[in-house]
Amino acid sequence: MQATEINGNFAYILTWPSGNKVTVEYLKSQSGNHTWKLNGEPAAAVEINREHLRGFSLDLNQIIEWQDKP
Repeated sequence: MQATEINGNFAYILTWPSGNKVTVEYLKSQSGNHTWKLNGEPAAAVEINREHLRGFSLDLNQIIEWQDKP
């Protein structure tokens, strides 16, 4: 996973062994709820805990969940 900046916003670029990439751009965050762009599409997410996130595009065509290892 790579942390970067996109359009002035904090973002992650997640890369799988297959080479597929997913970009998660943070637009707004408050109390474990987030507004994202997921691969450039409007999205929302919730924190299960600080290391475990679940997000989805607003059209529900893209869903992502990941957990950082401490």
